[in-house]
Amino acid sequence: MLFRSGLCHATNYQKVIDFDLRGDFERLRAFSQGYPLLGDPPIQARPFDPEKAREHFAKAGYTKTGPDGILVNDKGERLSLTILHRKTEIVEKVMHRLKEEAVKAGLEYKLEGMDSTAYFQKVTQKKHQLASVAFNAQPPFPDHFQHFHSKDAYMEDGKTAKPNTNNLCSFADPRMDEFCEAERRATSV
Repeated sequence: MLFRSGLCHATNYQKVIDFDLRGDFERLRAFSQGYPLLGDPPIQARPFDPEKAREHFAKAGYTKTGPDGILVNDKGERLSLTILHRKTEIVEKVMHRLKEEAVKAGLEYKLEGMDSTAYFQKVTQKKHQLASVAFNAQPPFPDHFQHFHSKDAYMEDGKTAKPNTNNLCSFADPRMDEFCEAERRATSV
């Protein structure tokens, strides 16, 4: 979890919004923000903060800074991850800004842009380290089950990511399963 928190603090979406998108967008605070019937959860997106990111990465073992500013661990492994994304002009612009900003936190983002069909196939096969993904949610309610329920995370061995599901992060948590199942059974808000 510390490592993922570090990634959040190392990824400067606000600069993308302010400069590349000229302030025409706003950052969502949560996965299903904007559904008035669900209320306004107190969840906040983690702000870009290179110092906090480095603190989290240090706890994950990345304590030394290489000559190019990228953190390395005791084995000499660089803090380098590949982001899979759709290859379009605007998405590539966004990805390059995120890559540029991440270096301030000691993180190297490598970019892998693909045409939409190949990208979606690779993402759903879970053959990526990180993926830039956006799903359209259909009101009046989001469907958390398809994105977060354990049944769509791993194969029966509990280790191999289950392909061809919308649980793209292979998220598995029994507490979330209970929430997803209750949400599906609900007959009112």
